[in-house]
Amino acid sequence: MLGDVGADEVRGGVAECAAISRTDPHEVLRGALADGVTRLGVAVTAVEPSGRVVLDDGSTRTYDLVVGADGIDSAVRADVRPRFPARSAGGSSWTAASRA
Repeated sequence: MLGDVGADEVRGGVAECAAISRTDPHEVLRGALADGVTRLGVAVTAVEPSGRVVLDDGSTRTYDLVVGADGIDSAVRADVRPRFPARSAGGSSWTAASRA
């Protein structure tokens, strides 16, 4: 679920903000795929242009789509776009939870 928060409410009109739960795209993708297509509990160590993925358990598999949603130190981004390392955009993020 994507949520928009008015900038005036949060940062004094500096910029619009958008937020998405990390689990939402995962559930959408998982729901659209056949059982057993996604793998959890392994880390990507390399991605080749052919879609071949090398995992930290030594296994490899070729995929039609590789989604690099593995965070700021993304192994996927490092292999796919090595000339464009992660850099700060100067923003911050806060997360909080409370009981109703």
